[in-house]
Amino acid sequence: MTFISSRYLKFVHHFCSFFVGYLMFSLLHEYRQSKNNLFKSCSSFHTNPSAITEEMSDSCRVIINGEVFLLGYEYSRKTIPSERKFLKGITSSCNIFSGCSVLYSVWCDDIGVGSHISFVYSYRNKSLIRNEIYVPIQRSPISYSSKEISYDEQRISIVIPCYHSVDKLSNFIEFNNLYILNDDNVRLIVVTSSNDNFAEITAINKVLSTFLLKHKYKVVSYPEKFSRGHSRNVGAANADDNDIIFFSDIDMVFNDGMISRCKAFTESGVSIYYPVIFSQFNPENSNIRIDPVNFMEISTKSGFWRNFGFGMLCVHKADFDALGGFPVYEKWGYEDHEFYKKSKSAFSIIRIPDPGIIHKYHFKDCFVDSENLQMCLNSQSKTEGNNQQLGITLLKQRHRGKD
Repeated sequence: MTFISSRYLKFVHHFCSFFVGYLMFSLLHEYRQSKNNLFKSCSSFHTNPSAITEEMSDSCRVIINGEVFLLGYEYSRKTIPSERKFLKGITSSCNIFSGCSVLYSVWCDDIGVGSHISFVYSYRNKSLIRNEIYVPIQRSPISYSSKEISYDEQRISIVIPCYHSVDKLSNFIEFNNLYILNDDNVRLIVVTSSNDNFAEITAINKVLSTFLLKHKYKVVSYPEKFSRGHSRNVGAANADDNDIIFFSDIDMVFNDGMISRCKAFTESGVSIYYPVIFSQFNPENSNIRIDPVNFMEISTKSGFWRNFGFGMLCVHKADFDALGGFPVYEKWGYEDHEFYKKSKSAFSIIRIPDPGIIHKYHFKDCFVDSENLQMCLNSQSKTEGNNQQLGITLLKQRHRGKD
């Protein structure tokens, strides 16, 4: 049976390769012409178009079930005709085979050069297949590659620092336990400081044991004063050597789509996945809340793409160790940016808007004596709402003052 499945999988690879190539060539003139018109006034060129690069991230869009998620003014929209033509052909070729389905696609523009398109399939719920297609604007050959990621062989360890945040941890598990429980190769590593904190360690274990089976989580503590960077390093040290480490924060909500992208775009020795997360506005101003079942809409009314944040990432443990881990600071926000600088100097960075991970709103404390006070206040102000919502809130307060 394994032999037959293997032959089927190879056949799917070859057929999809042929079909995609044929489809691309048949639409190439129209697609190239539209891109030429779009890029005529642009002067930025990149010399290596073989993969998604960090420079392309602002142009990247993720397409899931006909909906497009992107940075910029719209945040989300429906597919346009040229995208629909490509997707229809790709989906049709996949649907010929039982158990093959297109999960999502990622489209990124290399300004003045061409487009990089990545299609991710699920095959019989056993493996992910990621097809990479590069469509140059000029009359050059279309490049194509394929990669298979087995569900059964690749484990993800989610590392969560937790300190004086047991209530938040309970909320995190309540929203995300479905995706941790349903995937046998996903487990949770919660890290805290044991420095005068034994009661909280007991409470953490109680919360986790209420929602998760024992083999699905691990609680790790260290005696030093709590530090987010040090907590992440300790959590990574407790992951297995072949794991992908998903560094998350306790106020994140994610779904199985994000987990699959974590697997698909993190390649040992090659790439690190830095999703651009969607940050929720203050629900008191937006009147929109996250639903644990239906998740949350992506719109300019519900939140914004946090393209200035680098704290959430997926990286192979060996690559993380090679980079030397996070720097240990007591200051706010530095360790993420420092590690990101090290990451992009040694690996390819895949950074795309990911609708499968959302930062839940919470009030941010900004300490007056902090040398990063302005940075913290800027971040806090962005989460309160869009300009219209903040204006309405201010007018309501003024009217209440008159009453």
